[in-house]
Amino acid sequence: MTRLFCILLTLLYSLSDPAIGKNSDFDRWSNAANTGLRRSTVVSPERAHGLLIKYGRSADQATDYINSFDGPITARIVELGKSFLRYTDVANSKGSFLTNTMFSNPASAVDGLYLAPYGNGASLLQPVSASGRSIILEGGIANGGRGVTQSLIIDRGAFTFGTGAGF
Repeated sequence: MTRLFCILLTLLYSLSDPAIGKNSDFDRWSNAANTGLRRSTVVSPERAHGLLIKYGRSADQATDYINSFDGPITARIVELGKSFLRYTDVANSKGSFLTNTMFSNPASAVDGLYLAPYGNGASLLQPVSASGRSIILEGGIANGGRGVTQSLIIDRGAFTFGTGAGF
């Protein structure tokens, strides 16, 4: 019980640093998941931006990604085997944005996920699964469908992407 309390305090302290700075370490947070701790927490856009930069995104790309969210952003540890869906036009491709929402047709996916400005017609539905523990950012989609959420992958290498099939 004492160890769990220490882990929770470490998590709370590390997340209190502005923009996930040098005193904060999401790797430690991820390692905490190895102890069985399964946590998620709402993070500020600045913290989410800092996390994306820490894991290799450019500042401009991180800004664009964060601007794609509407409302609160949650950082969450995903476990091995967690499944997601990805809507794309390119078979065997990899991307950063996933969802758990199953749409009835490509047009509803394009509207719900706000894909039209990005030239994505959502002609393929691609299964994606976590190949290990990883961190994702989750939240509503700016200009997307009501109640539809997106999951932003922090590390694409921690996920396996299926081929994709038309629907």
